[in-house]
Amino acid sequence: MIYEPNFNVEQFNERAKEGFYALCEAKSNCDMEQLRLLESYELFNIHQVEINNAINNNSLNVTHINSFGKIDYIKFEIDGNNLVLGCKVWVTTTNLTIIPQTKNVMQQQDKIYHQIYLEFIKLKDANIKQGNEFIINNCPNCGAIVDITGNGRCTYCNSLLINGQTSWVINRIEEYYPGI
Repeated sequence: MIYEPNFNVEQFNERAKEGFYALCEAKSNCDMEQLRLLESYELFNIHQVEINNAINNNSLNVTHINSFGKIDYIKFEIDGNNLVLGCKVWVTTTNLTIIPQTKNVMQQQDKIYHQIYLEFIKLKDANIKQGNEFIINNCPNCGAIVDITGNGRCTYCNSLLINGQTSWVINRIEEYYPGI
């Protein structure tokens, strides 16, 4: 299904789970820098507006993941310059409405069972094998060979790299309905 030479389903499942947990935590903490590392530009811009509005309105909707279940891969396609990987995930959540500045809970809904559609994107030429050789990406800022540190930045110039250019990022999150 996925033409990526070193794609490992188990590793991707674990990374998807960790990424979704981290995204929910970053959103609940209004941590824009952490969100930027996990999301596509489009999703980040949506969440940035949501968080700014929430701060202005003193009310933020957050999701805490209680359990993260089975992952079904339901979509793989090439869309322009991007690889797109969509999956259906079973999760149990606690949804909260909090006051962003104090983290005081205004409303809580426990143990909500969801099927969520998570879509990941990655630049299609990022680390893809052509013939017997891997394409080596360069930092878009300084031109150095991409060597991503744990914080998603170029080790040479410190530019942000984790945004779908060199690795999978979350591009879309929504309730799953057949036909997505």
